[in-house]
Amino acid sequence: MRIPLLAAGAAATLALMALLLLPSGAETAFPGANGRIVFESGGDDDIWSVNPDGSGLLQLTGGISYDESPQFSPDGSRVLFTRDLGGALDYEIMVINADGTGLMNLTNSAGGDETGGWSPDGSLIAFTSNRDGNREIYVMNAQGGNQTRLTNSAQNEDDPRWSPDGSKIAFARAPDIWVMNADGTNEVNLTAASPKANFYPDWSPDGTKIAFTSNRSGVDVWIMNADGSGEMQITTFAGSDGEPAWSPEGDRIVFYRQLSASPSETQLFTMKPDGSDEQQLTTGPGMDNNNPDWGPLAATPTPTESPSPSPTATPTGTASATPTPTATATPGGTPHPSLISPSPPLSESATPTLPASQTVAWGNNDCRGGIDSVDALIGLQFVAFLPYTQDSPCPIMGNEFNISVAGLGALRWGDVNCDSGVDSVDALAVLRHVAHLPATPIPACPELDEQVVAEELPAP
Repeated sequence: MRIPLLAAGAAATLALMALLLLPSGAETAFPGANGRIVFESGGDDDIWSVNPDGSGLLQLTGGISYDESPQFSPDGSRVLFTRDLGGALDYEIMVINADGTGLMNLTNSAGGDETGGWSPDGSLIAFTSNRDGNREIYVMNAQGGNQTRLTNSAQNEDDPRWSPDGSKIAFARAPDIWVMNADGTNEVNLTAASPKANFYPDWSPDGTKIAFTSNRSGVDVWIMNADGSGEMQITTFAGSDGEPAWSPEGDRIVFYRQLSASPSETQLFTMKPDGSDEQQLTTGPGMDNNNPDWGPLAATPTPTESPSPSPTATPTGTASATPTPTATATPGGTPHPSLISPSPPLSESATPTLPASQTVAWGNNDCRGGIDSVDALIGLQFVAFLPYTQDSPCPIMGNEFNISVAGLGALRWGDVNCDSGVDSVDALAVLRHVAHLPATPIPACPELDEQVVAEELPAP
C-alpha cells in the first residue's frame, strides 16, 4: 500500500484517512510462539517474509501487480493479501501458502475487496469491500464462500481485526477505532474523545489491549486497553510510525517507520510493548517496507537467504491459475490497438500462406540471419495462438515476420508493441500472456515509453 507520510502535516494525514480509503494494514496476532514476519516491499510491491532477527528473507509473490496488506493465518501456514489488478479499484483478496506456492483468488468480485483478518480458528475471514457503494465490513469462509455484510454505515470502514477469543471485531471508521460483536451488533466507539485520526487496530494476544496508529501528535503508535481506556503513546519519532502488529507471544510489536520522505524510505522495526528496545528489522536505501504482520511459528520449509527486496527481484511465488485481465496501456499517450484479437480466432486450421518462391525452413521462422531470439518469439506466439499484429495499425516495419492467412489478411508476428523491431519488450509481453500475468495499471505507472498496448485477452 501507499502509507500515510508525514510530509504535509497532521491535517493532510487525516484527510488521507477520510478521503482516500486506505487499504488494510497489519493483522491480529494470535497466541503462539513467535514465527516469521510478513510484509509488503514497496520497492517491488510484492509480499516478502523474514525471520524476527532479519535473516531468511523470502519473496512470496512476484509479477507486476500490486500486492499489499499481508496477514498470516492463525496456524502460520498461509498468507492472506490484497492484489490490485488495475482498472476501477479492482482489488481482490488472495491467499498463498507461506512458502509462496498455491496462489488462490478468494473474492473474484467487481470493485475493491481488501484484506482484514482471520478468525482465531482460521475458518472465517473479515474483509472490507465497496461492492455495495461505500466501504463496509464483510465476512466469508476461508475458501471465499458465504460472503456476508456485517456493517451498514454511511461512513467507510477499514482494518477489521478479530479478537483472540473470536467474540469481537475491532475496526477503523474514520476518524475512530470501533469494536463490535463478531456478528456485527453492538458497535462501540473506543476513541471518541480523540479529535484526530485513529486507524490500524491490532489486538494483543491476550485480548486485553489494542495497538493502533494515530496522528494526534504526529503519526505514531499508541496502545489502549480493550475498552478504550488507558491510551498511551509509545513512539515519538520525527517521521511517521504506524501499522503495529503484536508478536504471537505478546512480547514485541512490529511496525513501519518512515526514515525519509524524499526519497521515500520506510523500514520495519520491532519494539517492546512499552516502546523501549527499538530494533531495525529491514534495510535498503529507497525501500518502502510496510504492512507487517507477525505470524506464529509454523512447520514451513526453511527459506534460502535472499538479497534485500528491489524492483528487479526474481519472483518466487506461483502465478494464479485464474487468468487475470491485463490493463490497457498507451505508449506515448497515443492509443492504438497494436494487439488485435483474432476474429475468427487464429488456430491450427488457419494455414499461413507464403510466396511460392520462398523456401520454408523450420527453426529459422523469419528466413533471415539464422535462428535467433526473434524466431523463438515467433514460435512461442504460434504455439500459444497469441494475438498477432496487423499492418494497418502498425505502419512501422522492423524485423518482424510477415505472413498472410486466408480470410485474415496480412499479419505480422514478433513486434507485438509496434515499436520498430522485435526486442525484449515484445518477448516479455508474449510471456506475460502465456502465463496470464497482470499488466501494470496506467494510473500507477505513467512512464509508458516502452510499454505494450493490450486489450483483455482470453486464455489460449
